[in-house]
Amino acid sequence: MRRHLSYANVVSSLALFCALGGGAVAAVNLRSGEVKSRHVARNAITSLKVRDFSLLRRDFRRNQLPRGARGAPGTPGAQGAAGSDASVNGVAAGGALAGTYPNPGIAAGAVGSAQLAGGSVGAAQRALTPLVHAGVFPFNDVPTNVQTTFTLATSTTSDPLDMHSGADLTRLTAPIDGFYRADVAVTWDNPSVAGRRELWSFVQRVSGGTVLSPLSRVAAAPDGDTLHTGWSMIRLSAGDKISFRGVQTSPVAVDVLGGDAALVWLGPLS
Repeated sequence: MRRHLSYANVVSSLALFCALGGGAVAAVNLRSGEVKSRHVARNAITSLKVRDFSLLRRDFRRNQLPRGARGAPGTPGAQGAAGSDASVNGVAAGGALAGTYPNPGIAAGAVGSAQLAGGSVGAAQRALTPLVHAGVFPFNDVPTNVQTTFTLATSTTSDPLDMHSGADLTRLTAPIDGFYRADVAVTWDNPSVAGRRELWSFVQRVSGGTVLSPLSRVAAAPDGDTLHTGWSMIRLSAGDKISFRGVQTSPVAVDVLGGDAALVWLGPLS
């Protein structure tokens, strides 16, 4: 054999090596999601090994990425349909209000001195308090043991609520519900005979029915005229009418020389 290798010797040797050894490199295909964190060594994947723009926000931990600048406001949406007030209309008011929405009023008794501002009640407001005062006309010859209704003169006070109308000069009318004080005072003439003097109130209810109540009884003065007063607190409804009567028990007729009567509202029924 010759000492030096020829070209033919080298080629034939390489061919034999490839035939005996087979392919030394094989292709590797990875399925999606097959590589787990346990397969990757710490710090093994660097920026150079990540394809640009291939990572998404969900690939990072919360707050790991910096927050971007606030975007411009969006275009305002269309105006919504008008709402309905059906849930309010007809609903009963409560607390210091009475009636129903949308137009409730102030409940009876809801406003007291604590709710009123200083100086808010003037003459105009006080004039609306039901109050009337009228004189009693003289009456000649009141019979013995006969209830006699007194005739009242025109009101001596302002009467904006028409409590003493000219249609019936014997009665005073309650303009609103409430408790009232009824007063009457008359002077009986002295017939120089013994006897008793009585004052009565007579109420005609607007709902029907009447109520006759004694106010006071006194003995006739032995000398001089008899000044006689009587009063009561009475519950009246709007439209109820009250009149005053006198009775004397002397054996002769007695004159009434005159007097006064009044009806004053004291407060609401409740």
